[in-house]
Amino acid sequence: EADARKIAYEVARSNLVKCAILGADPNWGRIVSAVGYAGVPLDASKISLKVNGISLFLLGEPVDFDAPVASAAIRDQFETQIDLSVGDGPGACTHWTSDLTHEYVQFNSEYTT
Repeated sequence: EADARKIAYEVARSNLVKCAILGADPNWGRIVSAVGYAGVPLDASKISLKVNGISLFLLGEPVDFDAPVASAAIRDQFETQIDLSVGDGPGACTHWTSDLTHEYVQFNSEYTT
């Protein structure tokens, strides 16, 4: 469970992942890359990834998916669900995070402390 939490935390806090979600970009590379930041030993050939139910990466390889459909699946949903499997261990985790929007960045860049 601790490894699953570390991985989920890194994916959830990644600004590149958040930017991909904001842009409705089914960029599996940003998510898989964020997995590596957790520092958890794993076999990359066991990584599988779905975003809002659409398979983007399966057993260490990109899936041939319909990018406009995957993009719409992200854009048209209020929440984005990232289902990530990194192997066959018993650990599991659900992690919620906030989005990164144009308004958030603008608001937080317009004042000084």
